[in-house]
Amino acid sequence: MRVGADVIVFSRCPGKDGRSPTQSIGLPSYMFLTSTGKEDIVKLETIVQWSPYESEADLLEQFNYIKDQGTRIIIYNLWKDEEGALEMDFDSDIHDIQIRGVNRDEKKIQMAKDYHNSRICLTYTHSLRSYSSILYLRRPQNFRIVLRGKDVVHHNIVSDMSRIEDIKYKPKGENADMGVVGKMGFHKDAKDHLDIQGFNMYHRNKLIKPFLKVWNTPSSGGRGVIGLLEANFVKPAHDKQDFERTNVLSRLESKLAKTQKRSII
Repeated sequence: MRVGADVIVFSRCPGKDGRSPTQSIGLPSYMFLTSTGKEDIVKLETIVQWSPYESEADLLEQFNYIKDQGTRIIIYNLWKDEEGALEMDFDSDIHDIQIRGVNRDEKKIQMAKDYHNSRICLTYTHSLRSYSSILYLRRPQNFRIVLRGKDVVHHNIVSDMSRIEDIKYKPKGENADMGVVGKMGFHKDAKDHLDIQGFNMYHRNKLIKPFLKVWNTPSSGGRGVIGLLEANFVKPAHDKQDFERTNVLSRLESKLAKTQKRSII
């Protein structure tokens, strides 16, 4: 709902042992809610009325894209900025979806062209293609992300590092059997004094916090050091965009900060 006012979801499931197949349509609609004051849509004709499709036949045709099982999500009535332009930028790159506004740094975009090894670090905040390339620590088997007709190439930031070393950490208490093994090193473009640093923190293979800065200093200390780790013992926040602020997380961040400082010396 952050991307658009309305979304329609098509889902098909073969059921247990393929004997009881079902297919469903859901319509979480901000426009419907604000226009009617109603919260539930239970009739198919109402879904057709508020969907981007003209008829029931057009609506049901969407299941043809799913095959035996899966989910198809259509987001529409995309949000616009105060000037009436779409918040999403579909024009800058025909194979990408980017965002406008404060997260778009033109200086970093130009630097990404000059420093190819730093492209992901410099563009992940505004480029869906860059962000998707690091979304998984390990790409699941038989899995693809296709963005605007072109596959997203999986990227492991370890390939951007030099002077690589292991990160090892075991939490105390009930999570003692769920240690962390990761990698850290100097970014290959660190010699050019680019302001790149932080740790990509994953939970159960999915990126939760990209390039988290654990050593905050007014000087250039820590600049150029990047890392990644999978911390399954730290609980993600509800929106999966951050971790819950707990003592477990604080101790891990403290450990990473000490490790980063030691690598600089």
